[in-house]
Amino acid sequence: MRLITVRSPISLIPRSVPHQVDIIEYVNTDRSNQYTLHTGSRGVCRTDSGGDFDGNPLGTECRSGAGSNNGCGIEDVDGTAGAPFNAGCGGVVVMLWDETQLSFWRFARDEIPQDIRNSHPNPDSWGTPTARWTNESCDIKNSFRDMQSTSHRLRFLEYDVEKNTFFLFPVVINITICGDWAGSAYDNGNFPGTCAEAVADPSNYDGMTLSPLLAITTCSNFL
Repeated sequence: MRLITVRSPISLIPRSVPHQVDIIEYVNTDRSNQYTLHTGSRGVCRTDSGGDFDGNPLGTECRSGAGSNNGCGIEDVDGTAGAPFNAGCGGVVVMLWDETQLSFWRFARDEIPQDIRNSHPNPDSWGTPTARWTNESCDIKNSFRDMQSTSHRLRFLEYDVEKNTFFLFPVVINITICGDWAGSAYDNGNFPGTCAEAVADPSNYDGMTLSPLLAITTCSNFL
């Protein structure tokens, strides 16, 4: 997934549902992204806190339900979300998904591996992933077999290693205003007024866009 700019003004969060993989998840003015799994009743899925990844595990139980929808997140480093991420003209997030694992690598714009630039990605050369779940602690096949990724227009290129080919993978962009997480974080954070008042203030959305064309005007030659 090639990301050029992703802005979440205060009060916004990309929201989740069961059987979902969140590649971008953060709220308000957070500066670090997290990769999060949300599973349903089928299959057991947990984060192995001692697993082979560099990120910071935020929770171990991936199942959503019983009033809890936090999922199991692994946090990336500072600068991978919000203003600092945009200032660096984005980057590349790679997801490797097969029956044995779900793994994520994130590369800053000036650190994109040449094999990705050449459209021949080789995960074995990328080192330790930022986030990883394996079938030792997560039933990858059953937990996500019913997951549906649908989109009307937005699609990204995914790479099938075994077939050595790219295919179009639909992606959902769902932004919730003053949701359970963003709303409570706003109320407990150092923000003016209430979350509802922030939503009503148009200036909080200055510069926000989902159009890659606008971003490309300031971040040319992305790959």
